[in-house]
Amino acid sequence: TTNAEEGNPVPDDGDFGAMSDWPLVEQDHASVIQNFQDRDVGRILDLLDELGLTDSTVIFFASDNGASNEGGSAANGFHSYQFFNSSGPLQGCKRSLYEGGIRSPSIVSWPGRIAAGGVSSFPWYFPDFL
Repeated sequence: TTNAEEGNPVPDDGDFGAMSDWPLVEQDHASVIQNFQDRDVGRILDLLDELGLTDSTVIFFASDNGASNEGGSAANGFHSYQFFNSSGPLQGCKRSLYEGGIRSPSIVSWPGRIAAGGVSSFPWYFPDFL
């Protein structure tokens, strides 16, 4: 469903346009995650395979903060991190100093060095790597 909204509109809500019981802003939010994280990251990984670079590339997929509570408009509603339970059991969201504002999951792929499906409890923050 194409929608006309304020700010940075999502051109198409794809699979989530049919979620009529969801506010438009949450349909947009889910669509952006599906399109960017699922589709576009997949395209990058496919390209690395095509170029033969997968085995020599370390891939970090991370966030700089916890779940966002921003976005939307007065006309179409404002995004709430609580709609999708984005912080899980953690208190707070982006721009707060609670764990829900600063902790975020990270995914690292490093063929031959990190086993697929592994989980680490090592505390680190993405800028530590930079």
